[in-house]
Amino acid sequence: MQAGEKIVIRVEYLGLFIRLAGISGEYLTLGKGSSLEELLETVFTRRPSLEKGNRSLFAAVNKKPITAPRAAWKEILLQDGDQVLLGVKVIGG
Repeated sequence: MQAGEKIVIRVEYLGLFIRLAGISGEYLTLGKGSSLEELLETVFTRRPSLEKGNRSLFAAVNKKPITAPRAAWKEILLQDGDQVLLGVKVIGG
C-alpha cells in the first residue's frame, strides 16, 4: 500500500451477507495497492457479523469470480472504482 494515495471500492453483499450486514452494499476507501485480502480485513472489522461466512466465502471482482485459493487473495490488487461482490458459497445438489 502506498502512503497517502487512496482508492474507493464498491462492495456489494449477496444473500446471507445482506442479512448479516444489514445493508446490500457500501463504498470503502483503502490505500492504493490494497489487496482483496486487505479489503476483507476492513469489511470484517467494520461488520464483525460477516465473520460467520468467512469459511465459505465467495468473492468476485468486477463480476469475475475469484477462483484462486484464499491464501492467494493477498496478491489480488484492487484498483480505484473496482466492484467487489461478497457472499457465501452455495453448495448443494
